Amino acid sequence: MMKRVPRVPHVADTPMDYAGSGVDIDAEGAAVASLIGALTSSPRQPGTRGAPVPLLGGFGGIIEFGDSHLALATDGVGSKLQLANLLGRYEGVGIDCVAMNVNDLLCVGAEPLAFVDYIAVPQTDPETHAAIGASLTEACRRARVTLAGGETATLLSLIPISDPTRPLYISYPVFCLHKKNDQHTSRQLDSNSVRCSIC
Repeated sequence: MMKRVPRVPHVADTPMDYAGSGVDIDAEGAAVASLIGALTSSPRQPGTRGAPVPLLGGFGGIIEFGDSHLALATDGVGSKLQLANLLGRYEGVGIDCVAMNVNDLLCVGAEPLAFVDYIAVPQTDPETHAAIGASLTEACRRARVTLAGGETATLLSLIPISDPTRPLYISYPVFCLHKKNDQHTSRQLDSNSVRCSIC
């Protein structure tokens, strides 16, 4: 059976924001800007396969792909994995991560088709891997996408933790085809657009 912790420790009454969790938004923004500034333009020329397609904002990248466009996005479970580790429950991990990637592609008006995964652990554990695999299967069924392949890594020397069977990082790049003549979502937005959220 999966490991279970009988009780989750009480969280102190601290602000529920990035700063309270130790994340400096300004420093994060500066680091990302530095990363982007160090990147060079694509070696692929406009009109050729693999050339970037301009996309204002958005949560994914789009490239030329013959008569279609190929949209790509990647995301991870992030700090929610800490909760899964604490509870010893991983049946929702794959669902969460696939959903985050699918949502990013839907935001650019593309239909997710397939993805590959990356799972890093401090030590391999068949039970944990099986739970994540089952979660991925359910996630693919719900999102109607194909798991085309993936990578696993054992990184005990990089990020040692008290329980070496717990996964450290789970991420999925997602790929989808988008018809070249279709408008991407961000290009249809203007100052009169209305955003609706359903919780």
